[in-house]
Amino acid sequence: MKCPGQDLGRKNPADAAYDIPCYNCNKPVEFFFDDLSRKCPYCSVRIEKDDAQLLKDYGCAVWCKEAEKCLGAERYARFMEIMETKKGGLENCVKND
Repeated sequence: MKCPGQDLGRKNPADAAYDIPCYNCNKPVEFFFDDLSRKCPYCSVRIEKDDAQLLKDYGCAVWCKEAEKCLGAERYARFMEIMETKKGGLENCVKND
């Protein structure tokens, strides 16, 4: 079964890949929707995806019964932690889609 929530064909191209400025050198670091973090190609600092973007990229984890298996334990745990601390966070992200 192909995961419908992570299917690139269903994503707006602007949501599939985007740049996040490096915390250290402020140069753009390319992120893909399924990344949690990336290493800056300019200064080698590891950049984490912010909570709002994580909620938006993995919103399917709220309703999908295969979410933990699909995302992996680390991503799923991080997603659920954010959901617990940001009441209403997902609703705000979904409205922007």
